[in-house]
Amino acid sequence: MEIRPIWEGEEKGENEIVINPLVVFGSGSHPTTKGCLEAIWELRGEPVSNVLDLGTGTGILSLFSLKIFHNSKAFSVDKNPLCVRCALENARLNGLDGRMRVVCMDALDAVKRFSFDLLVANIPYEVILSLLEEKSFYRGRFYVLSGFMEGGGGRIAEEAWKRGLSLISSKKVDSWLVLTFSLA
Repeated sequence: MEIRPIWEGEEKGENEIVINPLVVFGSGSHPTTKGCLEAIWELRGEPVSNVLDLGTGTGILSLFSLKIFHNSKAFSVDKNPLCVRCALENARLNGLDGRMRVVCMDALDAVKRFSFDLLVANIPYEVILSLLEEKSFYRGRFYVLSGFMEGGGGRIAEEAWKRGLSLISSKKVDSWLVLTFSLA
């Protein structure tokens, strides 16, 4: 799967994603984004119908998930209205706006509201820790968590394990960490 910026042309093939990052996070070059993309790819054979993307930014992780899980829908959430606008534009650019719902909302409210098989959260460490304390967080099947440095991974893994998640993958990308869990 190739991810490229819009200034290289809007025409795209079936295995391409075109991103107009505007001024928001998510061009695909940051280590946490790269790691999340790899983690999602590794889940490609799993049955995933609904993806919840917390801190969607440009929508890159939602778009990639929709390309991997062909019959899925994505709920893409960000509390920044500029990110919501950007993700909506990128969904349109890639012809996935019919399968991708983008909303301006807090991550905690989103896990309470939306059903999901796969939750992807590339967001700050403190926000992930607060989500791990929320009972409604544990309704999915798979979880890809990043946005934190290597040193924070132990605490996140421990808190997730205490609440019934099993670590299935841990990736270090530069000094950043991406953890993939499944509900035991």
